[in-house]
Amino acid sequence: MLQNLIKIGAPSFFPIPKNEPGGAGVACSVGVQTVLNGQHKFLPFVPNGINWTASGGEDVISGSFSGCIMAAYSENGVAKVAHISTGEYGDCKPEWERIKARSTRVFEFKPSDFGADTGRVYCFGLITSDLQTFTILVSGDRVRAPSGEVAVLPAGLKFVKIEKAHLLR
Repeated sequence: MLQNLIKIGAPSFFPIPKNEPGGAGVACSVGVQTVLNGQHKFLPFVPNGINWTASGGEDVISGSFSGCIMAAYSENGVAKVAHISTGEYGDCKPEWERIKARSTRVFEFKPSDFGADTGRVYCFGLITSDLQTFTILVSGDRVRAPSGEVAVLPAGLKFVKIEKAHLLR
């Protein structure tokens, strides 16, 4: 289980989240990567999209979260995990409601609702193969570039918090 590999203060082995293009207010499946020698899946955020992957009995991480929903559900007999865009990047909640209505074994949570008390660079959600939910926060050393902009060095990213998440009601 992926959550057992995360050690607070250790370097993050998660991909650096980059928004994937392709959101049109509906479900899509783009940019999914395997991590840790293909043992787990990384599901990126798609602005104005419901990005999903078949979980295939694997742990699925997604990020970065600032208010979006992460969900597990079964549609047409296929177990899926999704990152549902909400808010300023495009609100897909109406389409998500339609997907939920035709799906079974649906549960969802907002990873960014947990650990807000910790400074962070990235907020990830994790749904394990046995359907546990976690929020994982990653932070890094901030440096000032010659231009004066503050940036975070990717090589300096570390796990700062992991917390069991609770489902939305």
